[in-house]
Order: sequence, then structure tokens, then C-alpha cells
Amino acid sequence: MIIPMYVSGDWYAVVTDGAVALLPPTISESKLAQVWDALRESDDLTHSLTALARGGLVGLPPFALVSVVHGHVRGFLRGDVRLLITDDQGTQEHTATHVATWAEINVPDAAALTVAVPAPLVPTGRTVRMPALAAVVQASSVEVRLRDGEVAAPTPSGQREVSGAAAGRASAFAAPMRAPVARRALPPEPARMIPPVPVEPTPAPAPAPAPTPTPTPAPSPAPSPVPAMAAAVPVASPGPPPPPPAPDAASSVGIDGSDGGSDRSDDDDDPYGSTVLSTSLVEIRRQMPSWPQDEIPGPFAVPPVPARVPRIRMSSGLSVPLDRAVLIGRAPVVSRVAARDLPRLVTVVSPNQDISRTHAQVRVDGEDVLVTDLNSTNGMFLVEPGMPPRRLRSGEPTPLGPHAVVDLGDGVTFALESDA
Repeated sequence: MIIPMYVSGDWYAVVTDGAVALLPPTISESKLAQVWDALRESDDLTHSLTALARGGLVGLPPFALVSVVHGHVRGFLRGDVRLLITDDQGTQEHTATHVATWAEINVPDAAALTVAVPAPLVPTGRTVRMPALAAVVQASSVEVRLRDGEVAAPTPSGQREVSGAAAGRASAFAAPMRAPVARRALPPEPARMIPPVPVEPTPAPAPAPAPTPTPTPAPSPAPSPVPAMAAAVPVASPGPPPPPPAPDAASSVGIDGSDGGSDRSDDDDDPYGSTVLSTSLVEIRRQMPSWPQDEIPGPFAVPPVPARVPRIRMSSGLSVPLDRAVLIGRAPVVSRVAARDLPRLVTVVSPNQDISRTHAQVRVDGEDVLVTDLNSTNGMFLVEPGMPPRRLRSGEPTPLGPHAVVDLGDGVTFALESDA
């Protein structure tokens, strides 16, 4: 049986049969209860994701939602919460630090996984691993081994390779599979009768004159028509059937394309007008009005290719395109904006808390790149070549030159890329 193991901490870990959620200590009690109920009712993470995102992206905390179904790991990550997954290739660490909404992770054949708090929040000192089944506990990490045997489980502090034999797949921690629904077999469809085709009896040939006066034998009666049945055993006839009569020019054709005169008698007066003569089809087509063909549309206009989008280079090496506005800060948030105007969120590390949650904005206005101090606590400085650093005014957009550097504090800087 697969039993998740957790290490105590300040975050909340929701552990159910087949799913694990790691939520920050700032989450409200009502949302924590909604996630607990959603994970217990269904292994589909979209229900829990909907409960967390109810209310919009503003103030949405970092989180991790992970489900496991027969070794397939699916996860939703937001912020710097970490998901470490071990498979046959080793251990990979996943985060969503530079994603505005959340990131989705899919690993089809995993051996072990660990959901852990951000790296700066990992507890130091002695840690005790304790089991948890269907509970809400305060934890810093939750580890789940999905295979039996000697498998090296991922650890938040580093990466380790998988060793030993991976014998079986996890089935106890996975969500139970639903039994197939038995379907009632339908009775076979009875054979349908095909109406018999009348066959004209062949007159018996006259007997040849006998040399001796003997009584002439009576002609044998003509065979009666035998009704044909679908999927039945054929009945031997006394002789080959006569060839069908060749259709003449005046034969009638049904509207649906079938021969209208094959099963009608000569005195059928066609009371419903469902047939037309084949000789009249040409005249009917000639009298039908003709419409001009629709014009074929020409090639569609191709919009011009936009110019190259400028980019800024963070001191951490991250390159951020300026195709839309960029918000930089310790934990940037978005106000109410339309989906098409959603800015990019860049989260930076500030150990001394010198950088505000939403510190600066960078956007493109025409051919200029403007940087704005968003009423930050400690402000920001612009360093230009050959000039002393100057403090930017709060709320005032300032053009950013190609060789200028913006200093946010705590060693975090950014500048325009040289080829922008």
C-alpha cells in the first residue's frame, strides 16, 4: 500500500486518496475546506482549481495541486512552490515562478514525487517524516512513492537518480477505477420478408406425334412462385428464371432513382405523382432556371509582420519580452484588466525586503521603452553611462536608453538587451 509521508511545517497539505494539495498559511479557512471537499469528491483537479481561482487572479496565492492515477502524475503549480518528480530518467524539479497564472505538469510514468514549499522556506535542522492518509496537516513537504522496490525518492534539497528494480505500479494511492457498466444485449432483428416477384409460367411444349396411337400425356403444372426470405436457405427451382425484360424508352423512373414500373401494374395511374418519365427529364432540366455561380474569393490580405519586440534582461539572466506591459516585484499582482491586456508578472527575490510586492512597470510606448516606479517603498535608481545614478520619481514614466541600467535594490537590476 502506498502511504504518503510528510514533513511538518507552516503550510497546509491536503492529502486524499489519489491527490495532494499544498497551500500557503495565508489561505482562508473557507477555501481550504473547499479544496478538501473537491479532492475527496473527485480526482479531477479542475474542481479544486476552480475553488482556488474563484474571485480572480488578484490575490491568488501560490499553490500546488497534484493527482496520481496509475503512475500518471498531473499537477497545477503557481508561484515558487516546487514539484519534484522521479522517473526512469532521474529527478526533475518544476516551478511556475515566471508564469502569470499557473503551469500544468504531466508525467506519464513516474516512480516518486515530492511537493515542497519554496526553497527559502525549507525548514532547517532535524526533520521527521510522518504518514498521512486522507487528512489536512501542516507540512513543508509531502512525499509519495509510486513504485515498489528500491526507488530513490526525490528530495527538496537536490536531485537523485533512480536505482534498483521498479517492479510494480502504484495502485493503492491511485483513485479507484470505476467498474464497467454491463449493457443489456439487444435481441436479434427478425428476418424481413421480401415481396415475391411474380414469374410468368412457361407454356409446356406440344408433345411430339408418336408412331403408335398412344394417349398424349398431360402437361406438368407450372411451378408456383416461392417467396424469398432474407438470410434464408435458397430453394432449388425446377429451371433457370427467365431473363428480365429489357427497359424501353417509356419506362417510368421514381424520384428516388428506383425503377417506378418494375413493381407496378400497367393500369397504375400514379395517384400521388411520385414518378416522372425518363423521356421528360431532359425537358424538365432545360426549363429549370439557371443561376450564376458564386464568385470565388481572392487571396486574403496578410497582416504585416510586426517589428521585433524589445526585451529586457534581468540580473538573474531571465529575458522578458515587452510584447505587453511587465510588472516586476517581490510578489506582483494584477488589477482588474481585460484578458487581452493581462501584463507579464516577473517575481524577484528580495531577502532584505527592499523590493515591494509590485515595484516597477516596464512597457513600450511607440518606439520608446518606459519604466515607472509604482509607488514602491524604497524607490528605484536609473544608472546611465557617464552620469551619476538618479532616483526615479514615483508614478512618472521615464524612457529607458539602450545602455541604461535600472536598480531595484537587493542587487536586482535590469536593462534593455543590446540587440533590442
